[in-house]
Amino acid sequence: MALKDKTPEPALGIIGGTGIEELAGFELQQRLQPKTPFGAISGSILLGTLHGVDVALLNRHGLLKGEAGQHIPPHAVNYRANIWALAQLSVKRVLALNAVGGISSNWPPGQLGLPHDLIDYSHGRAHSYFDPDSALGYHHHVEMSEPFSADLGQLIAAAAQAANVSLQTSGVVAVTQGPRLETPAEIKRLEQDGCDLVGMTSMPEAALAAELQLQYSSLAFSVNWAAGKAPDAQQGIHDEIAATIEHCQTQLSQLLAQLVKRL
Repeated sequence: MALKDKTPEPALGIIGGTGIEELAGFELQQRLQPKTPFGAISGSILLGTLHGVDVALLNRHGLLKGEAGQHIPPHAVNYRANIWALAQLSVKRVLALNAVGGISSNWPPGQLGLPHDLIDYSHGRAHSYFDPDSALGYHHHVEMSEPFSADLGQLIAAAAQAANVSLQTSGVVAVTQGPRLETPAEIKRLEQDGCDLVGMTSMPEAALAAELQLQYSSLAFSVNWAAGKAPDAQQGIHDEIAATIEHCQTQLSQLLAQLVKRL
């Protein structure tokens, strides 16, 4: 029997990232580790309610409260398995939470926002379901003129306004390979390419969601200035990230409480 025949249909699939080990208002009902044709997912999918609305929660790095296991770095995440498992649960909307570094001035540390486009600089990742030996068994040129769902983005923007959370509504995200952070020269090149922020996990997530016809949106939160962009160098980058994440978590919680009301 398929997973979707045995479990409630979540109104939203939430993929957590760095700093997202739990969500305020989430009540756990079931913990799943579904098998996929693409291998193991990142830990477990938590089925439950977020402020009374059915959701599915997965952390791409395997970091959820109550979960045992090692941190999965960005380049080693099994993105295909994660997205496939959410689709098996009849998830139609996927909200990806992405910790990023700010490049342009409108993405300072502490800023939440919705990237509208991306440039993929990653390499060596299994980036499609349409390999010759895949479970789908055919090739399809998926449309990527809108890598992030405008419909879901509108709901997020309305939720941010209701929650009085500042939300940047545009930005091009550079997706780098990781797990190391970028050099100042690399950030300068990304800026010249037109990138406003930099992260490591939006691809191939966005493309895989598109291949399965899921609405996918990234809710990015800037946790530090990218290399060479900080106005001063008094604080180490890891200290800056740690100091910013708690502030972002509070904003995320307020925004998500309003978002689930609109699904």
